[in-house]
Amino acid sequence: MINLYHLLDAATGQLFGEPAAVVFPDFCADIRRLEPGQLYAALPTELGDGHRFIGEAIARGAAGVVCVDPPAQLDWTGVTCVVVHDIRAALLQWAVYALQRYGTTVIALAGADTAVAREAVARVLRTRYRAFKSSAPCRTRDDLPLALGRLEPEDQFAILELAGDVAEIVAAVGPMVGAVTGIAEGEEHRAGAYRALVEGLPPEGLAVLNYDDDVTRNMAGAARAPVLTFGLDTSGLAYGSDLLAYNIKPLRYRTAFDLRHDARRYLGRWIPLLGTHQLYGVLAGMLVGLAYETPIEEATQALTDLTPIRGRLCPLEGVGGSLLVDDTHDATVESTLRALAWLEQAREPDGRLIFVMGGIEAAGWARQNLRALGRRVGGAADVFVAQGHMAAQVGRAAVDAGMDPARVHVTFSPADSVEQARADLGPHDVVLVKGGASARMDQVVRGLLDDPARDAALVARPQDAGAGVQAAWRPSWVEVDLDAVAHNVRRLKAHANQDRAPDSPEVALMVVVRANAYGHGAAEVGTTAALNGADYLGVGSLEEGVRLREAGVDAPILVLGYTPGWMARQAIVHGLTVTLFDRETARAFDRAAGEVGATARVHVKVDTGLGRLGLPPDDVARFFRGLHDVKSLEFEGCTPTSPTRTPPNSRARGSSCTPSGTC
Repeated sequence: MINLYHLLDAATGQLFGEPAAVVFPDFCADIRRLEPGQLYAALPTELGDGHRFIGEAIARGAAGVVCVDPPAQLDWTGVTCVVVHDIRAALLQWAVYALQRYGTTVIALAGADTAVAREAVARVLRTRYRAFKSSAPCRTRDDLPLALGRLEPEDQFAILELAGDVAEIVAAVGPMVGAVTGIAEGEEHRAGAYRALVEGLPPEGLAVLNYDDDVTRNMAGAARAPVLTFGLDTSGLAYGSDLLAYNIKPLRYRTAFDLRHDARRYLGRWIPLLGTHQLYGVLAGMLVGLAYETPIEEATQALTDLTPIRGRLCPLEGVGGSLLVDDTHDATVESTLRALAWLEQAREPDGRLIFVMGGIEAAGWARQNLRALGRRVGGAADVFVAQGHMAAQVGRAAVDAGMDPARVHVTFSPADSVEQARADLGPHDVVLVKGGASARMDQVVRGLLDDPARDAALVARPQDAGAGVQAAWRPSWVEVDLDAVAHNVRRLKAHANQDRAPDSPEVALMVVVRANAYGHGAAEVGTTAALNGADYLGVGSLEEGVRLREAGVDAPILVLGYTPGWMARQAIVHGLTVTLFDRETARAFDRAAGEVGATARVHVKVDTGLGRLGLPPDDVARFFRGLHDVKSLEFEGCTPTSPTRTPPNSRARGSSCTPSGTC
């Protein structure tokens, strides 16, 4: 809650015209998220200078505006306008002023999984006090006033998550308690910032540290305040911690554990959160509660009412009564492995474990990480839906580790991921969806909900004109709509078969994706086409076909261009169908197939008018008669180079070769 006169006092601001509203429920600096009645702060954002959107903010119902230069041409009737010299400085001054005026004690959290710690600290303290919690991490001092906008005078505690410029925020608000929940893999460079929180605590304060993490535990030497530690017995090190969770049992809907604090034991405790790692934030919450006279018994009882956090192993009701688990808040190697560790514990008799993965953060793209993930996926999941290039690499690693290729499904769009994952889902099945914003995995979760209207529990993603573009360094881009590709393929397949007699074979459809699908992305377009009705993919060269196989595409692929005999083994090993039009190459493929104990699938290319590649129509029968003794070739059909002339039907080894065996 922001009081106008507190803001004017703290920031030495001035009114532009007469004030309309005096009290505002919150600040807002992102025009896309503005709610009626809020105080719009015209700060620079990723959308540009906030002053550009003042008129839109008023139109959307902003009750007030904080700015440097109010546009005189706007109608300010019913809107309070506060003019300041520096918006950033003014809002920060208000935040410090409000905390001091209300006498609110700040509890600062930093490190991995602070969202869980925030909820746990708030739940424990609220058993005895009024406690405010921020809704998002504070990365810079600019975030601090936005995080505290809903703070009220009655709030005795303010629980803040810190990230980014921790030292500056600590200097501004002076927290009494600081908790470091650990350092995530790949975030080691943040250790100095977290240490600044511990160093900035006053002697009468409290530092709460993760004992299992070596770097975090060693921060105790920098603290002027007393230190309490917490840990899990899974580490083998945590027995020296002040608060220990042991006998940990990850269950389908909760995590059970026992506790040891000093010489006392607390048996049979549980939280309604999934995954052993979430206990770190919970234990931090208990220690903060102890510092403010909330006993362990009272704290553990309160924590049974914790609400799972959106996008962090959050259980939802899925299609067919299945358990749908949303883990789409982020996607690192470490968090993916933790999610898979929980999945392994979630099996029920007659149930399947289905893992849908969309990608991980760029820092985790190392090949060894992907192969380690693949091995873990193969051991944890019954079905793996891999969306995108990176996930496809994980899928190949899972197959290499022994997973049945038939249980690995590569996709390139959320819609196709949904279709692959939802097949025959039942009440004993578990579907775990993992991935970040760039992969749009929240759309996969939405598509697997039993009731799509219940999407309030999903991760909120801001929507804007460029939401689908990642790291757009130029103001223009090409965006391929794979949903449109899927729709078009389904329509083409339906059109090709609309006049088919009931007892006649279905007309097959081949989608040509040569030259990287003409610049649209061969793997993405090809996979989407195959999942939506295409029977074959066509490429121009063996190299293009191999690249599709390496991208995880398992649909039938026909190489339309010339493939020399010395490439026969590669074509056969990768399961590619080639086009032939001379006996020498055909016999080379027959020999190579015999050597590897396989069958080479081939089409015969017939030149029907283009005059580029292929047999003249009159030579087709002679060509087949010359190959009567081949043993390892399977002739699937004839491929015309142009529809201007039709070659005669011909037969070889009992296979029917038609003028257009593939449409």
